[in-house]
This record gives sequence, C-alpha cells and structure tokens, in this order.
Amino acid sequence: MKIMKQKNRTDWLVIALTIAFICIGLLSIDCFLQKNEKIAERNQLLKVLSHEENIAERLRIEYKQRTNYKMIEEYVSENLSMKKLDKYQIEYIVKTVDNKSEVVKLENDDGIFSRISQVFSIIASYFDN
Repeated sequence: MKIMKQKNRTDWLVIALTIAFICIGLLSIDCFLQKNEKIAERNQLLKVLSHEENIAERLRIEYKQRTNYKMIEEYVSENLSMKKLDKYQIEYIVKTVDNKSEVVKLENDDGIFSRISQVFSIIASYFDN
C-alpha cells in the first residue's frame, strides 16, 4: 500500500513539475518573441533616423550652396545702395541716446541679495562707460 501511495505522489509531482515547466517555457517563448519584436522595431527606427539625418545633411549642404555671398553683395550694392568699406576706411557709429545708469546704495544692505545686486551694478557700470 505504501508503495502505491508513493507512486501516486511521484506521479502527481511529475505531472505538476511538467505543467510548471511547460508554463515557464511558454512564458519564456512569449518574452523572447516580444524582445525580438522590440529589437526589430528599434532597428527600423534607427534606419528612419539615419535616413532623416542624411536628408538634413543634404539640405544643409544645399542651403550653403544656395547662399552665394557674391550674389548677396551684388543685391545689397545695387538695390540698397550700400558699399563695402575698404581696408583703410573706418566707420564710426554715432550714439543718439546717452545711456546712463546709477548705482544706488541702500542704508541697510547687508544680505546676500544686496551683495549680488552690487556685483551686477558694478558690471553694468563697467559696460556703460
């Protein structure tokens, strides 16, 4: 009798392990297929990206070729009556508005923000002169 019970237990154990093995195998196959699909999708997107980068590079080169500085110089000189300066010529720019800035010192400025404000005021006064 004992041998029969052990054989039944062994049979049930083998069946349970077989079912578990099959389930794990099916899940592994599903994960493997999903992984391959993702890899294929990634490769396809990389191909599209490469194609778009090639188009962008081609358009950049085409844009540089179309930007002919000689044509621009001719257009500016003919239509806008502008002339290119010679090497010895200096053109001065006259300021029509006089910009001034004043640094105002507060009586109670001992915090970090006031120090930062002072630094920016000093920098602004340097560039104003």
